Order: sequence, then C-alpha cells, then structure tokens
Amino acid sequence: MRRHLSKLFWIPLLLLVGCSSELNFSDEDLVAIREAGQIVFGDEARFTEEFGRGVIPEAFTSRGAKAAHLEDDGLYLVYYGYLKEESGVFVPREGKLPEPSETYEPLGQDLFWYHTGG
Repeated sequence: MRRHLSKLFWIPLLLLVGCSSELNFSDEDLVAIREAGQIVFGDEARFTEEFGRGVIPEAFTSRGAKAAHLEDDGLYLVYYGYLKEESGVFVPREGKLPEPSETYEPLGQDLFWYHTGG
C-alpha cells in the first residue's frame, strides 16, 4: 500500500514540473508574435469570432499556442492550460502595459509571459 501511495505522489509532481516552465522564444518569434498581435487588434470582430471557433493564426500556432482570447487589456496566447490555470504569451493593447509581477514576466519589447490561477 505504501509503495502505491509513493507512486501517486510523483505523478502530480512530475506534471507540475513539466508544465511550469516557460518556453524559449527567439527574437524572430517575439517579433512575429508582436506583429501578428497588432493585426489581431486591427480586426478584432473577425478574430474574436475565429478564436471562439478555435481558429488561431499560424503565426501563433507555429510557435506553440494552443488557444487565444482577446480581453480589454490585450491578447492572451495560451500555451498551457488546465482547469482554471493558464499560462502563455500576453500581447498588451497600446497603453495597457502591465507591471512586471508573478503574473506577468517580461519577455521583451512589450510582450509578457503570463500565468493565472493555480
């Protein structure tokens, strides 16, 4: 019984460690994400509808994004998500830069790695 419990202990720990690190983006990746984000902001009605259907521009999916959603403060590109926990790249709207914190870590030139929940 005790051996069985020790196996159960390691499964969630491995999942947490495996999902907690942020991805490494090249400068080229960051430029492409930022530029594609500006295109999304320029045609919000179309992209809001497409995101709702699970359609995401290749500029994001080719760099690992699993989902995307637009909010009042910017564009969230979801790389990891489980229940109410989510992390990924945040592209802020003009004038909506967040302060660096545990939730928003700067990636470079107005892009942030975000983590919510959990």
